Amino acid sequence: MIGPPTGAHIWLAAGSTDLRRGFTGLSALVQTALEQDPFSGHVFVLRDRRGDLLKLLWWDGDGLCLFAKRLERGRFIWPKADGGTVALSRVLAPLVEVLCHYVLATPKPHADDTPVPVLAPGTGRLWTYVRDNRAAGDESAPAVWFAYSPNRKGEHPQRHLKDFRGTLQADAFAGFNTLYEDAARGIVEAACWAHVRREFYDLQQAHASPLAAEALQRIGALYAIESEIRGRPPDERRASPPGAGPATARFAA
Repeated sequence: MIGPPTGAHIWLAAGSTDLRRGFTGLSALVQTALEQDPFSGHVFVLRDRRGDLLKLLWWDGDGLCLFAKRLERGRFIWPKADGGTVALSRVLAPLVEVLCHYVLATPKPHADDTPVPVLAPGTGRLWTYVRDNRAAGDESAPAVWFAYSPNRKGEHPQRHLKDFRGTLQADAFAGFNTLYEDAARGIVEAACWAHVRREFYDLQQAHASPLAAEALQRIGALYAIESEIRGRPPDERRASPPGAGPATARFAA
């Protein structure tokens, strides 16, 4: 799931709309009926007369995106035509805040980021924080919180995680280092094996490196152990099988 950047509004066109129209027709409708600019970066959501089809129009900086969702059963609950348009950004803000608190309440979230195109010069950044410890026997519901920033400066994850205490699983992005180096923050680094493996994989593909091939084989041995204990609670994962510690030590050596 990729959300619009901070500041974008979500508009619902109240009542029903003839959704047989394409990009041009829906863009014109946004301009005339909603009195909004379809190229503003805001999100416009429209429902058909039957109530089982939605279309979403969004300018992502490179072009107009048109998404559709049809229900096999039931109807979308929708505001009446006399309601005009509905701005949801402020309404949904409390839900986003609750989601953020839930995701960061886990003792071991996973953090990552990816570039996103923006209208302004440069490239925006989408920060992803994941709560999903099912591999360690956690039965709580998995969830993801997305946060946008205009760049990749370390100040952004440092702000996002200012109240977090626990273990952070992430790649080797230098912007996280301040979180680990300041002992008062109480954040422990859990380096990501998938990111480590990717570097050796790229090296092996480019140069057929024997060292990279051996590294991939040793990481594969760790992956095999993980496949055996995935889903078990932490105490069982630590106790069985005993080969993970030696395998990790051999890799470090």
